[in-house]
Amino acid sequence: MEKLLVQIRQALREEMSWVRSFDVCLIPHAGMIPEDAGMPYIGIKDGGVQNRHEQMSCTDRELRIDVYVYDRLGKRDENIQGLHAKIREIATCLRGRLFDGSLLSVTPVSEYPVTLLATKKGLVIRAGLHLIYEREEEYV
Repeated sequence: MEKLLVQIRQALREEMSWVRSFDVCLIPHAGMIPEDAGMPYIGIKDGGVQNRHEQMSCTDRELRIDVYVYDRLGKRDENIQGLHAKIREIATCLRGRLFDGSLLSVTPVSEYPVTLLATKKGLVIRAGLHLIYEREEEYV
């Protein structure tokens, strides 16, 4: 999981031209935005690992990842529509990336609706994307 999170962060830093690279970070909670974060901001959170199917010498595991985009409330209609466009761009970027040989597939499962957060920076809107990466691991 740790390696996958770092690879996703690096891919988004390289591909998302609308965010500063240091504003793409791993986060411990979807409601936490670092005080020094600029807007827009991308937060990547681990969503847990689930064993899906076991065979004689290996198991298929699902690695769940949530990616959130944060931005100032600003002009509501424009920013909310912009947030949805950014989530779709992230989904497109990550859909075809398997990063290392042990990943079998990636599926953008769902988009989280736009929510409003009250922060020290003022009102911030957030939208998210839930992805499932499938990986095969051999028993040692």
